[in-house]
Amino acid sequence: MQTVMFPDPVSEVITYLAQHIDGDFSQEPRPDDMKRGLYVQVVDGGGVHFEKVMDDARVILEVSHEDSTVASENARRCDALLRVYATPMGRWLNTISRPHYEPDPDLRVPVYQLTHTLRFRGVEVDVP
Repeated sequence: MQTVMFPDPVSEVITYLAQHIDGDFSQEPRPDDMKRGLYVQVVDGGGVHFEKVMDDARVILEVSHEDSTVASENARRCDALLRVYATPMGRWLNTISRPHYEPDPDLRVPVYQLTHTLRFRGVEVDVP
C-alpha cells in the first residue's frame, strides 16, 4: 500500500534559515542559562492538508537576543527570507502574523514572534 508523507516543516525551516542567519536554531525554547546571542525557536503550529498531496504547515518563530534592535532586525530578516522560500519540496504561502514584540518576562530577553504558512509537497511512500 502507498501513502503520502510530508517533510518536517520545523527541520526544513531551520535548515533554510541557518544558511542565511548566524545564530542558534531549535524547536525548543531558549535555554534559561542562555543570556547572550541570537536564538531562533521554530515551532510547528499545525495546519491542514491541501488536495491530499500538499501540506499547508503553519510555522511560528520566536527570535530573541539581549539587544532588542538585533532581535528585531533578525526577526524581520527571517520574515523576508520566509516570504521568498521556494524549494523543490515547498514554498511560502502566506503571512499569518508579521514580526511583533513579545518579550520573555522570565528571562527578560527581547523576543519578536512571527507566523507564516508554507506549503510542502508530499512524497509517496510504501507502507506495510
